[in-house]
Amino acid sequence: MTGIKKQIIYLFIMSERRKMSDKKDNSMNDQFIERKRPDYIQNLITGSHQWSKVLQNPPYAGDSEKPRPLPKTTFLDFKEKIQGIFRISLSSDVLIYAFHSDKYKFNEQESIPIPKKDFIFLAREADFVLLSDRVTQHYTKIYKVDRKLSKIFLLDPWPNKIFLREGYNEAGISAEIVDNIVSITMDEFLRIIVGIITFDTPELIEHYFHINSSAKKNAHRVLSLGCSLLNYGNDKFVDRSLPYLRLALNLSEQTDNTDLKLKIAQRLIVALNIIYYINLLNNNDAENIKNEIQDIYNKYSKIDIDKYSIAEDYYRLGNASGRAGQYIDAINFYSEVISIDNNHEDAYLYRALAKSNIQDTNGAINDATKAVGLLERKYNKAKLSLNEPVNESSKLRQLEIFNTLDQFKYKITEVLNIRGNAYYLTGQKDLAYKDAKTIQHIQNELNATQQYKNT
Repeated sequence: MTGIKKQIIYLFIMSERRKMSDKKDNSMNDQFIERKRPDYIQNLITGSHQWSKVLQNPPYAGDSEKPRPLPKTTFLDFKEKIQGIFRISLSSDVLIYAFHSDKYKFNEQESIPIPKKDFIFLAREADFVLLSDRVTQHYTKIYKVDRKLSKIFLLDPWPNKIFLREGYNEAGISAEIVDNIVSITMDEFLRIIVGIITFDTPELIEHYFHINSSAKKNAHRVLSLGCSLLNYGNDKFVDRSLPYLRLALNLSEQTDNTDLKLKIAQRLIVALNIIYYINLLNNNDAENIKNEIQDIYNKYSKIDIDKYSIAEDYYRLGNASGRAGQYIDAINFYSEVISIDNNHEDAYLYRALAKSNIQDTNGAINDATKAVGLLERKYNKAKLSLNEPVNESSKLRQLEIFNTLDQFKYKITEVLNIRGNAYYLTGQKDLAYKDAKTIQHIQNELNATQQYKNT
């Protein structure tokens, strides 16, 4: 067979494959129904001016006298920033999901890896996106998704400077800019999408499985989806994470990947322990949960599983056990945190509280004193940032610093209150009075700061 004939056959085969792929994609489009967010979430994220705080700090690089280097913001840092800005506005059942292309490596417990094609079906109005041509990375916001026109429209603070303009990127993209709205084709979007951050309820997970049913057979993906519920700040959705983490563990058992099995088993153990303490707090039967924990340890070895635990896991368990009145457990968990990170001020703070609850007043004083020292050191370091010159672009940053300083002050008053009570119980009334005076002084400062913010 000549080279020309081989090339013709190859081109014919590739053409037929593309046709089959197009039919498959069209079939998915025909069956696809975009998930509509609850109105209260949609109204918040489309009507709020909070999004501008996310994208405009730091300002556009070229607008400063020294535009390079800008501080690098990772995808997970960006997610955390969004959580911080929207935390007060969000109701208790709203989660912030991070989905990233499985071609990139991110922490699977913080972001969900998905095939690039799935972004077409997940992308919605008001989602934040990370775009990159592997030279430039850029965070922006989706204004509208038009699947009939196969286009995505972006609402960007700097539309006329965006790297998606023709000739300004390495991905061959030629964005159209009309009335300050940037538009690109779906194909162009898939070339540069790295990740999406979206607001929704836990129901988004089942919607995603409807979009891509094969995802439910992927242990990594199911683990990430389960962790999105497990890692929610106030433990509200830990119970809803259990089915996904159990499924992920079952899927991992069909592989030879020991690392994956232990990683999933550890996350499941954390979830089960939190549920165990919640059940104790609510006077519910916790025996079944306790037995499941023991079964997992018997199967995989507690020593091997615990190697995958991090300080934050023990901290969460310390909080859960402390709320349930299991103060000895709480002390042990906080001690694990401190053994990993001896500068974890919150672990010292709440271990002091747990010790005071079992009348270990000297232990409470020692831990509280350590916590105060760590908090004051971080407070003074953050305060130095206020010495930087203030201009229009840095005002938001200054408000963020004030908020950070206030959080440190609140924690300092909390730990001083614990220590002051311990001093009083041990007869050290002069020291107790001194802490009380310091608390009053800090509260006066907080009131003054609030008045400044209001102006």
